[in-house]
Amino acid sequence: MAVLNLLRIAGLAEHFSVIWTMSQADGSGRENGAFQEDGKWACFQPPVEQVNNHKADLLRHVVDNPERWFPQLRGQQRSRYEDLLQLRREGVVLIDDERANFRSYEVAPGFEEPATVLRYCKVARYDDEYRDCGLLNQMGGLGAHSDSDYAAVRDYLEAPWDYPYQGLPEAAAQALAQAAGAGQEDGGGGQRLQRQLGAAEERKEPRKRSLRPP
Repeated sequence: MAVLNLLRIAGLAEHFSVIWTMSQADGSGRENGAFQEDGKWACFQPPVEQVNNHKADLLRHVVDNPERWFPQLRGQQRSRYEDLLQLRREGVVLIDDERANFRSYEVAPGFEEPATVLRYCKVARYDDEYRDCGLLNQMGGLGAHSDSDYAAVRDYLEAPWDYPYQGLPEAAAQALAQAAGAGQEDGGGGQRLQRQLGAAEERKEPRKRSLRPP
């Protein structure tokens, strides 16, 4: 699969145990996952069709059904991965540049509320002049300016309690919710503010560049 090939080219594949893509089956017979065992990669089909097409829903399903997402738990190396059977939602961290991916607004069948990622790292995006390409939008990513980004993520993973969620005051939470059109607050001081994407956080647009004269 393309993701695995890119990781191999970058020399990073050995640091991954399993890879999934969220694309739904298209009838082509291509499998949406790959896993590494004894240094060898093999493809498999994760149950992506059984969850809502949202990362928060998928990760909740992973926590509830680790054996279906980690084929190693069904193989000879099961003992090396048995800790995953004790996986909990607070033990999963999502790193993403789309804030909308941290919380689903659709209640999946069998649940009483939408899925929410409890721990996450929001990667900033920005527009800037880049070399001879002119002005580019949607730039960013880990390590875009400094390798210290990776150390910051590692520190967060090792001690997330050192990075508490900064809840908004109730007045600010209500103002944001009304501006975003969510229209729902839970009285928790903004700790679980439900909001949709507003003007300050629009969905990612296609990469654009300004034209410079030759």
